[in-house]
Amino acid sequence: MLNKQEYNFLEEFTRDDYKTFRQRFVGIILATDMARHTSDLAKMKTILEQKGVTNGNQRELLVDSESAKKEFDSKQ
Repeated sequence: MLNKQEYNFLEEFTRDDYKTFRQRFVGIILATDMARHTSDLAKMKTILEQKGVTNGNQRELLVDSESAKKEFDSKQ
C-alpha cells in the first residue's frame, strides 16, 4: 500500500523520523509474538514493581527521560 504515492505518508519523514517509526513498528510486530509474551510480561511486572506503579498511580515514572535512547527504550 505504501508503494502507492497517495498512501505513502512516510515519504515526508526525515531520516531520523523514519528510523524511529521503523523501530517502533518492528517493536509493535514483535510484541505480538506469543513466544516472547511470558518474558515481556515478566519484564513489565518487574519495571512496575521497581518504579512503584500500581493501579495507574505514578505511571509517569515509566518513561525514563535521562537520554533519548532511554526514553525510546522505556516507551517501547
